[in-house]
Amino acid sequence: MSAVVRTALAEQGDSAMMMANRFRYVFLALLSVLTVVFMNDRTALATGIALLFFWVTAVANTIILRRHNLRLSVAFNYIVAVLDCLIIFVMIVFQAELSEQRPDYVLALKNENFWILLFPLLLQSLQFRIKPVVLTLASMLAIQYSLIALALADHAPLTTSFQEARMGGKLFLMDALLKRPAIVIIVGLVIIYSIHRTIQMLRSLEDSKQRSLILSRYFSPEIVKEITATPDIVQSGHRQKVTILFADIRDFTPLSESISPDELVAFLAEFREQMTQVIFASGGSIDKFIGDAIMATFGTPRPSPLAGKDSSNAVTSALGMGERLDAINADRKARQLEPIRIGIGIHSGEAIVGNIGKGNLLEYSVIGDTVNTASRIEDQCKIQGTDIIISSAVYSELDEKVKSTLRVSPLGPTQVKGKKEALQLFAISARHTIEGDLKNPGNDQ
Repeated sequence: MSAVVRTALAEQGDSAMMMANRFRYVFLALLSVLTVVFMNDRTALATGIALLFFWVTAVANTIILRRHNLRLSVAFNYIVAVLDCLIIFVMIVFQAELSEQRPDYVLALKNENFWILLFPLLLQSLQFRIKPVVLTLASMLAIQYSLIALALADHAPLTTSFQEARMGGKLFLMDALLKRPAIVIIVGLVIIYSIHRTIQMLRSLEDSKQRSLILSRYFSPEIVKEITATPDIVQSGHRQKVTILFADIRDFTPLSESISPDELVAFLAEFREQMTQVIFASGGSIDKFIGDAIMATFGTPRPSPLAGKDSSNAVTSALGMGERLDAINADRKARQLEPIRIGIGIHSGEAIVGNIGKGNLLEYSVIGDTVNTASRIEDQCKIQGTDIIISSAVYSELDEKVKSTLRVSPLGPTQVKGKKEALQLFAISARHTIEGDLKNPGNDQ
């Protein structure tokens, strides 16, 4: 069971013990009134003494609970569970006392006050703890079988006739051994199973919530809903078409050396949050954060059914990241801070996508030559003096609507690290971007 579920159950258990104790007071008040109104013999005396002890345990339980010591409250709750059953047992025996002051255990076995024991059982069930319920259930069965043992030890007359047992003073042994215990066991098992199912449901909901929380860090809300509804779409590693976007802050090393660690952490957190929002809005997912770099994927966990849609989304995301960066820099300028620049490289192709690794090392990721190539294309941004570069594989897939929003500058065949053949690359920007903005190269240290 997760720590979150255990904490929630502990907190609810504490309040449930208080609520159960309030029910105890209501029950005792009602029983006290009934005792005064309807009983006027030795039965009333036995019941009254039992009620007195019940009131004492209720008050003592209240004092313990108000100390807000959960461990002590739980321990005393076990004691109360046993005391409740013991008090009822003594009450049943005394109510069956004959004129010669010797208990009639057969009469005690027929005492309907036995079912008052269901109330402690229900009180324990309110706390969603299985052990106190089991203890109370065991105590109820112990009372029944103790009365049978006492009756047999007292040489109670036996019968196999239900009518004689019902109307006379004889004991129908099989009935006493099986009928009432069977009812008690069934009620107890239903309560135990209900508590177990509730705990399992809480655990399942918590696990689902944790999975959704983890997924929400890397996938957009729409994709999280899809994965949650159909978990099978997150498969083990398999090959599929995917578009990769790498974004890296230019001149990050000098920036990190000029501010305090706390400021650096706050800056990176804000930067990642802003860029992640743009990526999610464009249908992308975060594969990982690498220092000041972001690796995003488009077409995971499965490719778009529309040809070229993932590449178009990646380019749209890159343009949106540039616009968001302008807003960040406007804020930095207002605070008299140096503006920042980012380089973005995008490439499309087949890669290994899915859960990779084993056990605690299992992670959902994208690996392969397409990923490495996208990273190398991003490296070209500082060499070429531009902010966004895409490969020909991406450019060829763009729909006309996206292309119409772009200013495209072919860079010609470009040799990148790790590739034998030169790549045809394109520097892109939004049409409204001032040409001069693309001529200010950054040098990442």
